[in-house]
Amino acid sequence: MKKIIILQNSPVFTVDIAKIFNPNFWELHLLANKESYNHLHNRNQHILFNTITIIHDFNFNNLKNNIIPIINNVDKESVVFATNSESLVGITGQLREYFNIPGVHTNVARIFTDKVVMKKHLSSFNILLPNYIDFNFNEYSKMPTNYIKKISQKLSFPIIAKPIDSAGSNGVRKINNINELAQWATSIEKNGFELDEYITGELYHCDSFVHNGNILYTAVCHYSSPPHKFLLGHNLGSITLPNNDICYQELKKFNDYVLKNISTDFNGVTHLEVFKKDNGELIFLEIAYRGGGAGIPHMYQKHLNIDLFSTHFLLQSYDDYQLNIYPSYYSAWIQFSPSSNVINIKDIPKTKSEISLVSRNEKINANSPCFSLRDYSLLIVLWNNNFTQLQQDFAKLSQLALKTQEKHRNE
Repeated sequence: MKKIIILQNSPVFTVDIAKIFNPNFWELHLLANKESYNHLHNRNQHILFNTITIIHDFNFNNLKNNIIPIINNVDKESVVFATNSESLVGITGQLREYFNIPGVHTNVARIFTDKVVMKKHLSSFNILLPNYIDFNFNEYSKMPTNYIKKISQKLSFPIIAKPIDSAGSNGVRKINNINELAQWATSIEKNGFELDEYITGELYHCDSFVHNGNILYTAVCHYSSPPHKFLLGHNLGSITLPNNDICYQELKKFNDYVLKNISTDFNGVTHLEVFKKDNGELIFLEIAYRGGGAGIPHMYQKHLNIDLFSTHFLLQSYDDYQLNIYPSYYSAWIQFSPSSNVINIKDIPKTKSEISLVSRNEKINANSPCFSLRDYSLLIVLWNNNFTQLQQDFAKLSQLALKTQEKHRNE
């Protein structure tokens, strides 16, 4: 019997364990922080695990020592290490290597988690990338003025600054000129940031289901705006594209090429982001070894009748996996900025597409600031059999924050 060991250290744990629970085929073991365990306990799914270990320090030795009793005297081919936490992808790869467990090892894990390593690797395969600099804090500390000037000579403003190992636009900032760059640099205390040229165009995400290196299905979606703009007052969302759409086919081909040049034998769900410039060029932004967050899982539940997060674990657990995807409605999701004045579901203008409330943030009001993607007032999912109608409704609701801001400027 297999042993599935799940590592989890996120502030929330929304994976539906009932969809993974299969006591005839495997045992489930969890190493999690207290927050994840509490989420699990609150929905009474902790009882589905054979063992649960609360972890306070997710360092390699601590995890290793807690895993040894679970897999002692077990055939390593029947052990699976899996995580849906961005920050644990790397250390999970190290643990697989140490215990000689199949799956993504350190070399591939680093491509998924370190944006600089990611870009260096993909640059060998004629994949277009933003111009970028790996911010060297040590060099900056020795000669701040010269280093800032050096950056400004290589990258044109505006510039996007972001951590090399974070998800969800955490720590992302748009820098418009050399003075803002110098000011930003004073807030940095160590290495771990990259500076990218600012790309204009339309942003898309591709979510793929992969088993034994075979891409079973790829969904392609169009963002309403780049995620970092949510922190500036824009609403944020994305909409599924029809499979017969020319843009879908072009982006799927691009996504599949990227995946094949990362690894040809891994399992799980991936989330790729790519810009399409006005001239048609596709510029790779980043890729993650997990499903997309925010409202993306809810959108795919409507669009494909599939649970994104649990499927990520199932793809890694079964030797042979049949992906049951049944496309139905076209769907989209939107999370509203506090500046949109959409605080309750009744504040949303009428649409011809169906709308369902996913969550409402009780702590957010119209005057609340946005410091992260979690600072939304309302998150909804929309769906419709008619793509054109859904697209119109999605565009209308996505623009609400901007229209509200424009109205206030004119008052």
